[in-house]
Amino acid sequence: MKRHILPWAALVVALCFVLPAAAGNGRSVKGTISAVSDSSVAVKTRNSIVTTCAIAKRSPSLSGYAAGDPVQMVCRGRKGRLELARIRHLRPTPAAAPRSDTAPVYFGGAITALSDGSITLHDGDRDLTCALDSSSPSTADLKVGQHVKAECAGGKLVAIAAITQADAGRYYVGVVNALDGKGLTLQTEHGLVTCTIAAGSPAPPSFAWETRSAWVARHRRCSSC
Repeated sequence: MKRHILPWAALVVALCFVLPAAAGNGRSVKGTISAVSDSSVAVKTRNSIVTTCAIAKRSPSLSGYAAGDPVQMVCRGRKGRLELARIRHLRPTPAAAPRSDTAPVYFGGAITALSDGSITLHDGDRDLTCALDSSSPSTADLKVGQHVKAECAGGKLVAIAAITQADAGRYYVGVVNALDGKGLTLQTEHGLVTCTIAAGSPAPPSFAWETRSAWVARHRRCSSC
């Protein structure tokens, strides 16, 4: 029997928000520097998600980097946090080619700021701020610290709901990297993710993972990642 999944059920929703999202796997991010200091650097992607990485002893120098610079950075998971491993400048987007992002962004996390004009969510090393207007769903029953899942389009909030027990586990989308009797590993946009195959796990699809065939992991719930 196939389970019907809501359009925003592909959210990376953690059962426990104490651990950083995918910090153990590392992350590669393209965007513009939103903040930089002696201890960390934050990069904002085109879909408004801000990823913050700590500056460690092994991190490259940030001399010559400033807020607003278009960059690509690679951060590695170490001791439960993301640490800067590499960073490089990217060519700035031509001013003559403005763009407008309307694709929906799905995000799960804790509310860190809430006002009449915007809402900010935090998950691990990532943050997302969505604008609120008259067309946005009501946030009257929400409060700072509450865990929610949200959908933003064009930078504005279009859907939001509180995290419940039905959201246990995480949903991932990626390319199969490894598959055996013990577990399934996906290459996601944020790094490798491995889910253990247990006695109660659903049977994985039948294909050779060596072909690196794409598989949408959100159709299987991974509660032991």
